[in-house]
Amino acid sequence: MTSVKGNDLSDRVVPPVRVEEIIDGEVDLSWLFGLRDVNIRALKELSAVEVAARGNKVVLEGPPAEVERARHFLQQLLAMRRKGFLVQEDDVRYAARAFFRRGQDLDKVFEEIVFVAPNKKHITPKNFSQKRYLHAIGK
Repeated sequence: MTSVKGNDLSDRVVPPVRVEEIIDGEVDLSWLFGLRDVNIRALKELSAVEVAARGNKVVLEGPPAEVERARHFLQQLLAMRRKGFLVQEDDVRYAARAFFRRGQDLDKVFEEIVFVAPNKKHITPKNFSQKRYLHAIGK
């Protein structure tokens, strides 16, 4: 339970909330869970929210503000995947650190475009590792 100071200086207890997020169109969520649920554990540690997953349903439980933040993270991650971004196991942990520790939106992390030559197709990173590589060679 979380305590919140009210206007009358008394403590109010904010009960935890439970949100079930059904991920439509996804049958295999192993990319999200990670090997032996390592990504789910990282998400729990970084967000202070209990995370459970079964099938295509993810359950988030904790303080309301933290649950909403974790839900927003999952929605951004799914949006990236649906745009064609190849989200791999390690990418989820990297994205969670960028989102929860540095407060970065995932779209901002991947907005970088690399141009190869004039009149050629532009290239964008397809996963977090490629994004880190582009930053490393750009320095």
